[in-house]
Formats: sequence, structure tokens, C-alpha cells
Amino acid sequence: MYCRTAELFINSGTGPSIVLEHSETPAARTVRIGLLSPYSGTNIGDQAIQVAFIANLRARFPQAELVGIYLNPRRAAALHSISTFPITGLALPFYASAAELFSSGSEPANQVSTDDGPEQATSRLRQYLKQLPGLRGLVLAARKTASGVRNFITELRWIGRSWRLVGDLDLLIVAGGGQIDDEWGGSWGQPYVLMRWAILARSRGCPFAVTSVGVGTLDRVFGRRFFAAALRRANYLSLRDQGSADAIGKLLRRPAPKVVFDIAGSLTDADRGVRGGGGSRGRIAVSPIAFRRAGSWPNAAHGLYETYIARFAELVASIAAAGHEIVVFTTSGADGAAVNDMLDRLRITAPDLAARLPVVKPKTLAELMELMADCDAVVASRLHGVILAHLAERPVLALSFDRKVDVHMQQYAQEAFRMDIASFAVADARARFDRLMSESAAVAALLRDARLRYGRDLQLQYDALAALVTAKSARVAGSAPAPARE
Repeated sequence: MYCRTAELFINSGTGPSIVLEHSETPAARTVRIGLLSPYSGTNIGDQAIQVAFIANLRARFPQAELVGIYLNPRRAAALHSISTFPITGLALPFYASAAELFSSGSEPANQVSTDDGPEQATSRLRQYLKQLPGLRGLVLAARKTASGVRNFITELRWIGRSWRLVGDLDLLIVAGGGQIDDEWGGSWGQPYVLMRWAILARSRGCPFAVTSVGVGTLDRVFGRRFFAAALRRANYLSLRDQGSADAIGKLLRRPAPKVVFDIAGSLTDADRGVRGGGGSRGRIAVSPIAFRRAGSWPNAAHGLYETYIARFAELVASIAAAGHEIVVFTTSGADGAAVNDMLDRLRITAPDLAARLPVVKPKTLAELMELMADCDAVVASRLHGVILAHLAERPVLALSFDRKVDVHMQQYAQEAFRMDIASFAVADARARFDRLMSESAAVAALLRDARLRYGRDLQLQYDALAALVTAKSARVAGSAPAPARE
């Protein structure tokens, strides 16, 4: 008999994680696939990738059980109706929150005691202790040490549970953005997490696939070592663009891996929600990014961010003055602060416009794609704000903050409508926007051709992943050797 015991967060109910147990014969066993991503449910681009994976894997394995291994299991389970599991046991600034990783959804938050007596006594004691020389530094050091110890113990506990989960999977897929990047959370964020799961997969005989990922920041020695250890264990490896493939080939000291476009390119027609024609009023969707904003980005640069927001606001005002209807949107929860900063700027420079601007903060991919379908063009900076608009066949003026946006614009033959976030001039941006609008029909045709071309490669990649699943299932039944690594 084939027995399964894994502790998962489920997609319904409000209690803590529960144990799901199944006992099956090998011939009747259900295919189980893990989707691994630093995803918390608030980034629509990462959500689009999960939606695409779920639809395409279920097209090949209709009865498959999918397990999302994420940063916020509860939120993701509710969004995607799949079982979920914490990606790590470590809580790290700008990466993972213990409350999001392990919250059961049933505990009341921030309970406040109504008993004033003990609270007042505690307050007086704190005031007294603050007067003792050197105590504050000692307390801070003790807190840091205690936090580190708790992190270590929690991670050990979740490694054990992760080991049991991986042993029950037919395939573990690295699925989503932000995978090869050590900026968010440092070496012990995504670099360590990827290595951790790769080692667990290898030890449990579970195929490990890394699909269509891009390379971001690789500044830390341990981060690079962790990533190299993870990627060397991959049974399947593809990168999102040639620059990323070359970087990983150099890191692994191997030929560059294959290049397969971003997974969002495999969204089904239903999930893309495309309608012809766009809006009827020259409606333009604009989306500022919180790039380098203090408190929103690990490496803050106040001057750069403030200049960008001021120019973005001026560009929006210029487009509105030409008679276009503007709608502001976000594709990531972090960008809500950037929207507020832009509106604050417009309240000074264009108060009438600021007062009437609608702001849409989509919670789901379907909501975002509905917005895209009702617009004629988009001005955005985030990668998937650009990609998803292109998949909806809407022209985009991209104010690029990263190489990945530059590469995407090149892949879709849209280099003429890409500008650097740190140096674009408003007058030049407005001229390019006007050209974009005048060439919108030709641009839409190019976007359609690129989507179909890259979509074919993505379907072949899903076929390769399906072959790994089939091979693992055959090995469990005792009828096939282990598949060769690519």
C-alpha cells in the first residue's frame, strides 16, 4: 500500500493546519505536484503564474492534487483553491513573516487587555528600567538572540514536515517570480529556501524542476553558493531570458540552460479575458511602482524615488490634459504607497485631476484583466504590469526599473516604448506615448504574434514536466528507472 501523511494548510476552514491522510494502491495513486514560489497572494504577477500553472497542469492531469508552497499559505489557498504549505520556517525582513507563514486564520489579532492595573504597573516598571545605563543595548541584543533561536527551532521543525511532504510529491516545480534573487531577505531568504527544497527533493527521490525563472540580484557570496547548490540538483532547468541563462551557466560553470518565456505567457484565453477594441473613451491605465521607496524596498534611494514619482505624476497630468481618461491601478500590494505618493504630488500640481482619479487595486488576476480589457493603453513599471497588459494585447509605455523589463520589451519588439525609470524626461515620455497611441493597431499585432510564438515553447515545457511526473509514477509502481537529469 502507498501511504501518505502530510501536514498542509487547506483551502477551506479557519482552523490551524491539519493532517490529510490517504492510503492508495500504486495503480490508483493520485498525481501530486508541488508549486514552490516566494508568493504571498498580493502580487498579481505571481498570481498569474500560479493560475497558468494550475490550468496547464490540470489540462494534463485532470485529477492532480496541487500543493502550493508559499510565503502566505492561507491567502494563497483561498485564491487558488489548492492545499498550501509554508515555504520556510524562517521569518526575515523583506522576505517572510511568521504571522503570514503560520497563521491559522482563527486567532484574534492584537488583543488588548481591559485590565488597567497590571498594564499601568508594567508601564511604571519599564520607565524605571529605561533609566539603567546600558540596559537598552542588552535588551536589544537579547531580543535579537532570542529571535534567532526561535527562527532556528521553527525552521528545524518545518524542515522535518517539508521532508515528509516532498516524499509524497511526484514533482516539485519552482514556479514564479523572485526566485534567483538575494535582494529580498538576503542569503537566508530565497537562496537558502531554494537550496533547502532542492536538497529535500533529491533526498526523497522527487523530481525537481526550475522553470522560466529570471536572474535578479546576486550580490552575496552565500546567496550565490546556495543558488548554485539548488540549481545543480534540478532535473529540469529553464530561464526566462538569454541574459539570465548566461548568468546561470556562468554560476554553474556549464553551458547556458534553455530559454523559455515567462510562465504568465501560458495563461489560457479565458484567464487572459481579452476583449477586442479596448475602452471607448481613450482610457489609459497607469501604475507607479514603489521602487527604492524607504520602507517598501530593501535598498532605499529617497532621491531617485522622489524624482520618479514627481515625473510620473507630471506625465499622468499631461496625458489627462490631452483628453484621456486615467485610471490608476496596482499589481502589487507594495505599490499602494507609490499610488498615494503620486496622488499627494498631484494634489499640489493638479488638484482637480487628483480629486477625480479612480484608483483600482485588484485582488485577483481576473479583476486586473477586466481592467486591462477596458483600457486602450498602459503606463507601468513592474514586469508583470507590462507582461499582463501585453497578453491582453494592450500597448504599454514601460518606465523600466530593471533589466527584466528591458528584456521583455525586447522580446516583444517594443524597445521603442521602453524608458529608464531613473532618467526618463517627461516631454520624451509624452512623445513616445503619443507615438504608441498612433501605432496601437500595429503594436497589438506584434503583441499577438509574440504571445503565440512564446506560448508554443511554454506548452512544450509543460509536456516535459508531465514526462517527469509520468516517470516518477512509473518508478513508484516499480516499472521504470530514474529519469536522466537535464
